[in-house]
Amino acid sequence: MAERKRHAKRKPGYDCGRAGEKCQHEKKGNHGIADETWHYAVSDGRHAVSLAVSSSSYPTSVTDLPAILRRGPSGIALCTHQACGDEHPWALDCDYVEGGRCVGDCGYLNGTEFFAAHGLPQFEQPEAFWKALEARLDEEMARAREAG
Repeated sequence: MAERKRHAKRKPGYDCGRAGEKCQHEKKGNHGIADETWHYAVSDGRHAVSLAVSSSSYPTSVTDLPAILRRGPSGIALCTHQACGDEHPWALDCDYVEGGRCVGDCGYLNGTEFFAAHGLPQFEQPEAFWKALEARLDEEMARAREAG
């Protein structure tokens, strides 16, 4: 079995103002507001499973939010990644697999359910969370082997 790697990173939120006049973030193109997102992944080099989480933590300049946006951390998407070459028509840039290109799939309800079952409302996650993400990678790898 290939060595497993765990990945955890934060993507800061932003407040661009109504017309993008305060925009300071990269990548340009998305304006408005966004909360900090947390990204977790487990990979073996060729395959990965990742989870994106909405933290509900906005920049301090964002003051007028509906309650639903202040609900606390919630899973956004649980995604699978499989390394592929540039020749694949659906290849995307990927930080989690060898070669930096992958194909995959995301389940948005799966992300919400996974985080509700295994995550804590904080960036640092317990060992049980990581073990559950590793088990999900094992399940996805078994499906890929069965599919051929």
